[in-house]
Amino acid sequence: MIKKITILTAILSIVVILFYVNMAHSHTNGSQGFGYTGSPGDGKNCSTCHASATTATSFITTNIPSGGYTGGASYTITCKPASGSCGFEITCEKSGGTKEGTFSSGTNLISNTSHPSCALTSSTASTWTLTWKAPAAGTGTVTFYACYSSSTSETAVKYSLAVNEACTAPTLIISPTNPSTCSGTPISLTASGTSTAYSWSTTGTTATVSVTPTTQTTYTVTGTLSGCTSTSNVTVSVTAKPATPVITQTTGVTLSSSASTGNQWYNSSSGIITGATGQTYTPTVNGTYYTIVTVNGCASNQSNSITLLNVGIPESEEANSLIRFYPNPADDKLMVVVPDAIDIKLSVYNIQGQLLIEQAASQKINQINISNLEKGIYLLKAESTKGIVLSRFIKD
Repeated sequence: MIKKITILTAILSIVVILFYVNMAHSHTNGSQGFGYTGSPGDGKNCSTCHASATTATSFITTNIPSGGYTGGASYTITCKPASGSCGFEITCEKSGGTKEGTFSSGTNLISNTSHPSCALTSSTASTWTLTWKAPAAGTGTVTFYACYSSSTSETAVKYSLAVNEACTAPTLIISPTNPSTCSGTPISLTASGTSTAYSWSTTGTTATVSVTPTTQTTYTVTGTLSGCTSTSNVTVSVTAKPATPVITQTTGVTLSSSASTGNQWYNSSSGIITGATGQTYTPTVNGTYYTIVTVNGCASNQSNSITLLNVGIPESEEANSLIRFYPNPADDKLMVVVPDAIDIKLSVYNIQGQLLIEQAASQKINQINISNLEKGIYLLKAESTKGIVLSRFIKD
């Protein structure tokens, strides 16, 4: 007897479970319940209990303007499924399944605030209308998902409708408005206005970017505000640099530039030489000199440099007869002849004016060891009470 009761109880339990499973998705008064739109967030749709339609049918319309919805505004959603439909639900989501906006109950519809959507409560109406309140500004594109069916033996139809958010384009200004620079010289461009984010054609993402054009170039920036964008561009004019000048030493210590105008002479130790702007310049002190040429506001690269070590020293025949030297070019040794065998200080400099060797010459023939010097041009300086002689020689 106990076993019969147990078996009967088990059978009754199964029947009750099946009953409630069936009731969980029953169509009382045409209602199919919530969570059956087929949206990414819902997953399920009418085809859970109905056969899926092979083609989609457009049965959702709205009074949302073509320019998009405005955050927080309310709009009418109209759904007109096929005649005799009894199961229906609609919801609205962003990409990824996040529910957006809220629905108010419409004709023969009931809304669900915990699961934002609307579902059918009666199948007597052929057209259903409801109110949808848009989410806050900045949400972006949203999609309405809906599904309807007429009975378990007929097909289920799904449909989706995407709508954009109306944009208030941000203001966008680039300064300077007429930028210009010299070829290869950086210039800063700054975007301003109501944008909260920027994207430049240079791949920069800050309000200010630094650009270094070599020719006339147009730069574009896109500003973004709450999902809405504005685009602006500016053209940077580029002036070519003057040719790099070449300077030579002419008469005595006078220097001359290959550029006829625009010169500015410099001493590498003290910097710019005030007033030295001619094609030629005669230094008054020893040093290393060069020039930079400026044309139309653009400066050239620095010229070659020339080092002078005998500025202000008179060249007399007596001074020039102090010494003679050989061979030139020289290899490991430089022989210096002092005809009068007087005390003379001998110094060797490179062309940058750096002292490399210094020794006294107290006899008629003196030897300077230059074996450690690299190949190149050097200066030999002979100094005594009679004067100074500066000569060039080549180290092989």
